[in-house]
Amino acid sequence: MTTRPLTYGSLKVVLEHMEANTRILLAVHSPSIRTAENVAPIRINDLSFQQRSLKINKIEYKLGVHRVCAAGELWELYKEDNRSGGIGHDLDQYGLPDWSIETTLLPSDIQIEPRSEGRDVDRANLIFMYGNALRHNLEALGAEMDELQKKNVIKNINFLQESILPYRLAEDNALSPYKMFIQLTVHDTVTARKIERVDPSSKKLPDAFKYLMTKIFGGRQGEIYVKKIHSLKKELILRVPENLKLIVTELFLESPDRLDMLSLSLSTN
Repeated sequence: MTTRPLTYGSLKVVLEHMEANTRILLAVHSPSIRTAENVAPIRINDLSFQQRSLKINKIEYKLGVHRVCAAGELWELYKEDNRSGGIGHDLDQYGLPDWSIETTLLPSDIQIEPRSEGRDVDRANLIFMYGNALRHNLEALGAEMDELQKKNVIKNINFLQESILPYRLAEDNALSPYKMFIQLTVHDTVTARKIERVDPSSKKLPDAFKYLMTKIFGGRQGEIYVKKIHSLKKELILRVPENLKLIVTELFLESPDRLDMLSLSLSTN
């Protein structure tokens, strides 16, 4: 039996009634349908934005910084971060939090509410506190204790040594032993699939999230129908593509006062 490919018009109809995530991922892997996918209206039941993630229906697209160790064992806390999709902020060459462009508005970005101050850290004071706690734990190893107590003290020592390491590296202008990547993880209700890793030296998390949003929503000629939007939190910067317009039925938001900037059109359905 011979089969014929769908006509362009039929393909648009099929895509319009396809579940949004299935359609988005299909277009990523099938360049031949991208033109029709871009033109056909897309329908989303539930849409939420977070600082580093986007959830469409039951699928979450999450960006995070993933760390690997070139030599030796990766710290257990970092393994936990990796398993959850990576940490939600950039790191500099020493492994310290890098907020340099966290609050920078890129073209077409929307700031729901300015972020409160207080992220600047007194590096010298932190080193002193970590060092002081480390010294007390090392001294405690010389005291009599049972195996459980000893295990907890050793765990504290390992935690403090890893915590203080980036600050010491910064003082010595030495590079972190960890290699860092920006990772996109796609979560459904059961599994998590790692999609892509990017060297953060060429792109930081806000840039990467902007790219992701543009890849999914940017330049669409067909209407974007959304039944529900929720979870726009305060201090959130929406890294939206230019000229984004959503036709929305219901809004469930923490900060509705800035939504006029989103060019939202409320449907009458």
